[in-house]
Amino acid sequence: GKAILFDNWLNLCAGINRCRSLLLHRELAQVVNSTRDGGKTTVGELLAAGADHASMFAAIALALHRGFVTTDLVRRLVGTDSVLHGSGK
Repeated sequence: GKAILFDNWLNLCAGINRCRSLLLHRELAQVVNSTRDGGKTTVGELLAAGADHASMFAAIALALHRGFVTTDLVRRLVGTDSVLHGSGK
């Protein structure tokens, strides 16, 4: 019953690992700011707004890992249509 959750975290951790030597402060701030005060955005919108897709995906993964944003990781694979919600942290 946790296969989708497991697959999501494999993908998200891979994104974080690929960009481990990069500073992602700007991208992470963009993710958090786009979901501030009850706002929501999609992974696709953030990828389109970022200059580098790999860096933005890593920032999204970090934001999910740190609990800054949430999305349904249990029932749906993360994709461009995944909706990110601010967690209020």
